[in-house]
Amino acid sequence: MYSIIPIANITFNQKWTTTLQKTEWKSQVSNMEAWSFNPDFSHGLHGEAVDALFDELFPSVGNNAKRGKLQALKAALLTLGQASNDNQCGRIHGFIHSRTTSGKPTLPRYKVCDFKPRTFTEVLDVLKEMKGLVTHRSGFKSKDQRQGVASLWQPTEAFSTWLDDNIKDLELISFRDTRELVRLKHTKSDDKEGLKYYEDTQLTVAMRERLKHGNQVRQQSTWDYLPLEDDRQFVLDDKRQHVPPESLECYRVFNGDFTSGGRFYCGIQSLRKAERGTIEANGLSTIELDFKSLHPRFLYNMEGLDAPKDCYASPTGRDRSLTKFISLLCINCSNIKQACSALMAKVRKTDGMTPFNMKDYAEAKRHIDGYVEEHPLISHRFFKSAWMELQYLDSQLVDLVLERANNESIAVLPVHDSFIVATMYVDWLNEATADAYQTLMGFEPVIAFDPMPDLQDALPEELYQSLRHLLE
Repeated sequence: MYSIIPIANITFNQKWTTTLQKTEWKSQVSNMEAWSFNPDFSHGLHGEAVDALFDELFPSVGNNAKRGKLQALKAALLTLGQASNDNQCGRIHGFIHSRTTSGKPTLPRYKVCDFKPRTFTEVLDVLKEMKGLVTHRSGFKSKDQRQGVASLWQPTEAFSTWLDDNIKDLELISFRDTRELVRLKHTKSDDKEGLKYYEDTQLTVAMRERLKHGNQVRQQSTWDYLPLEDDRQFVLDDKRQHVPPESLECYRVFNGDFTSGGRFYCGIQSLRKAERGTIEANGLSTIELDFKSLHPRFLYNMEGLDAPKDCYASPTGRDRSLTKFISLLCINCSNIKQACSALMAKVRKTDGMTPFNMKDYAEAKRHIDGYVEEHPLISHRFFKSAWMELQYLDSQLVDLVLERANNESIAVLPVHDSFIVATMYVDWLNEATADAYQTLMGFEPVIAFDPMPDLQDALPEELYQSLRHLLE
């Protein structure tokens, strides 16, 4: 673990997991998974060792190209360092970067560096060929992956040795004074990918100011946690890991317009559930608060109805984790066929949860029909791809809570639709979240103090991430 390196937003990569299970792991009985993240490009590692490496690798680069090439090297070394920080057993980890990235310019609003993705690729190739610091699996297109699979890059042992030898003399630098905190993504209907242009309005300006204020409040506190060595064991000697300020900087991501999506993201959210349970702020223990069965509760309240206390409890005795996933499918899939296909996916045992495997379409449909029958008052809202609308609602909840926290200078860490705060503020947080829900929905929420977030971590992580890719 390297304390100066920001925590990457590492997520389960369904495409590469499926691909590797069919190729490299085909002859093995293995539970290996592929996890990855996208390079940030806004920061890099700086120091004499980096300058020396640049002079060795690019001795003849001209002055006009030097600034961008050097930034690309600094960003590449940081990205490799972020991949090195993820050392969980049972999975390969790396970052996604397409070798065929076009030279299309970045929109000025989102520009964070002086190099293009293509330059980043060139630097990675040189690091691989001349120093053996990186390796990669080439991306491809196939019948199973019509949108293509981008290349998966990983640090080597040689890179780990280089970083260990030089980490004490390196520093983290930013290539720009600020970066855009309010981001708008294209949707599938735009027939484009990536970030989308928008003109600032009073709404976006005010939103950005709230984000800046919240980031400042969070970054004024010192945060640390106890890293996991693997699924069962924390690092030896219980050595706590400092959270860099950059990993506490939240931004919001909207989909298509500013009434869809809008969730808050920051690096520290990528910590595993058990790691989040060890977070301390200024040396004080923390607690995580969560809204219980939030999205189905939204649907009931939108109909002007009180929701059941637990929307994931089944009168048939169906396993709660299975019911929760079925609810997620009913609410967020566009049709029952899509929901059944997702439900039939095999899920390995995770976090002690009972695995479930729908053997055929009829069995999957029986379970989904059962959940629909259990919730007739909101069933007309099922199978309408409501995830963007509901994510917008839960992001508005978070915005209300954080605005109140900012006004009172209380450091709150959002984790999608849950909150982490120093235990001394637990009563304040309970009141703030209840008031925010009442303001937004006009009903009382059900709030739980639980280290397990209600939607994401209550499901096997690889299942949640594969469903997220399906929906987005």
